[in-house]
Amino acid sequence: MASKERQSNFELLRILCMLGVLCNHVLQSLYADLNIAVNYPAHHFQVFLMSMSIIAVNCFVLISGYFRIEQSWKGFVNLFTQCAFYAITFSAIGLVLHEVTWMDALKRSVFALSESGMWFIVAYFGLYLIAPLLNAGYDNLPDSKKTPMLMMMLILDVYLGYMHQSAEVSVSGYHVIHFIVLYYIGCFISEKPIKALQTGGGYKWLAICVLCTMMHAIKVGFTPMAILFSFRYNSPMVLLASVTFFHWVMTWKIQNKWINWISASVLSVYLIHSQTVGGKVLFGACHYIYDTFAPIPAGLLLVATVVVFYMCCIFVDKLRIYICSPLNEKIVAKLNKKFIANNQEHTI
Repeated sequence: MASKERQSNFELLRILCMLGVLCNHVLQSLYADLNIAVNYPAHHFQVFLMSMSIIAVNCFVLISGYFRIEQSWKGFVNLFTQCAFYAITFSAIGLVLHEVTWMDALKRSVFALSESGMWFIVAYFGLYLIAPLLNAGYDNLPDSKKTPMLMMMLILDVYLGYMHQSAEVSVSGYHVIHFIVLYYIGCFISEKPIKALQTGGGYKWLAICVLCTMMHAIKVGFTPMAILFSFRYNSPMVLLASVTFFHWVMTWKIQNKWINWISASVLSVYLIHSQTVGGKVLFGACHYIYDTFAPIPAGLLLVATVVVFYMCCIFVDKLRIYICSPLNEKIVAKLNKKFIANNQEHTI
């Protein structure tokens, strides 16, 4: 399969997805009753915002499937050093503040991809490791069997995982199995986009979000409605909203170097706000605003706080890139040299 050149529309999607992750976590932090069906207007609006932002993680993985993960030492080293940089930095701060032990700091720093405490990093690393097998399996599957295979995978993820609540599969989508299903959907879309979702995609996505909000409200008197929609990544409605939004993004015609520049550092936003210190800064500020100001000023200040925090993380990561890039290049060069030398020895 010929590789696709990354376009700014997908880079903008990455930016929006990370903004969605922040909004999702801020909403959950401020409104503890979001998963409970409560019948008042402010709650419905909060649910609507959650319905819009919950697609973020799914869309991230759809991008990986659409473009395919190509394993390389450069990709692995860049991912590891980015995670390790923030693990070391925030572990050091935690040690100074007596919030972590030396053993925890050492584990998080050395095993930055598996001991981070961040489910997304662990699941994505698992997806990264198995990506060559997924690519080979998809490319060698006859076209006539790709759609049935997709349906079987959705039954695995949605029925056994979400509806049947099988912990062995993926109850909420916090699992590499869910990521594999999303990856396969991304591969499928790259070859066979659903035209019905590309036409008026934005309106259809908003309509789905409104429908999800209505479903959540109906749960007040009809609890079984949860089987169709909840704030879980493998919920049928969340998957539909994710795929619809992704198709809409495919129609955007954008090319901008600043979007690409920002997009290169969006993972830092997740890594920083997931750390204890980073979380205290963001969520502490949001709770102070929520508790201090009237609803409308508080809403505006909360949006500004999230955007400022987001951009600060981007600029911090640019400093991280400046520091780590020379080391990354040396490590990658040595690994490539070693790998090539070993291949030549086996060939001889």
